[in-house]
Amino acid sequence: MAGGGEPQNDLVLRRLADVSVVAILLLFAVVGLLWRPWQHPESNTTITSSSNAPTTSTPAGTTTAALSFTAPPPVTVTASAPAHDPAREKSFLAGLDAAAALSGPKHVSYATIPGSHGAYMGDPSAWMPGGSVLKYVYQACAVLARYPHHYEQATDPFYEEVGMPMDVDAKTQQERVTYMQIVGFDLC
Repeated sequence: MAGGGEPQNDLVLRRLADVSVVAILLLFAVVGLLWRPWQHPESNTTITSSSNAPTTSTPAGTTTAALSFTAPPPVTVTASAPAHDPAREKSFLAGLDAAAALSGPKHVSYATIPGSHGAYMGDPSAWMPGGSVLKYVYQACAVLARYPHHYEQATDPFYEEVGMPMDVDAKTQQERVTYMQIVGFDLC
């Protein structure tokens, strides 16, 4: 009789673990969907306000040059605009930290999160808005801007820029790609 209860307990634990993983993934999806609308109004506001002043005070020929000159900065502004929202950054950091707790293909170990080592070396501010983790996240956003929607192609250039080893095993490479996907989907 005692042997009959153990497989049932194992089944219950397995189902509980499965439900927990699904709940975490759903949470990531909902948070990711909620973040997207916040990016566009900020960048549009910045673009509109920065292009209004030069256009009104310059002649028509110069206006065209000013408009073509102001086109590149919105890309930079879009990549850095989320830095002004500490609540969004805290939520992103919590999600990234949760990804480190996952197992399976969506796991991202702390070793693959640039800047996270500071928290283990007595600097808890590494995982706070303005900390080293977010510094590298925004650097990843800049690399992703060069490779839109090509996370695999952006992974090696980013990790090379931050000075991390390039000769890694397949598992670490997958974690790096997952890190870039999380950054791209949830913050950039």
